[in-house]
Amino acid sequence: MGDRTRGRRPVAGMAAAVLLAVTAALSGCSDSGLITVRRCLPSPLEVTPAVASPGTVLTVSSGAAACDLGYREGHTYTVEVLMPMHRSPQTTIRVGTDGRFQAEVTVPADFPAGDAVVDVHGSPYDDCDDGGGSCAGYAAYFTIR
Repeated sequence: MGDRTRGRRPVAGMAAAVLLAVTAALSGCSDSGLITVRRCLPSPLEVTPAVASPGTVLTVSSGAAACDLGYREGHTYTVEVLMPMHRSPQTTIRVGTDGRFQAEVTVPADFPAGDAVVDVHGSPYDDCDDGGGSCAGYAAYFTIR
């Protein structure tokens, strides 16, 4: 009858190599794969005015996202103003199911002059999972004079 397994080893080895190559290509690791999964992120933040003084009321807003964020009615963000060694109290704001919102936040009276940021939590930007600490946050910058 003969040995029927003799010609199968190269085929099995080739199948394993192809499977390994396909797995690596589809992993999307570091955006080097053939398939990249894109997450839905909110529209960019806007802060006005761009230059403010302590005590100024800022308007923080964002338009509708270009994709479905998966938000349900009643979704909220927390917003705060930050700069080195200073942090405002957090404000909770309601967000539309499409990611759209507009809120007012006051620059605290004790904040010094310099660059500051309005930081927003509660969006998909919080779900950073790259393990390297290189994730962007949901924030917008302005200047205090």
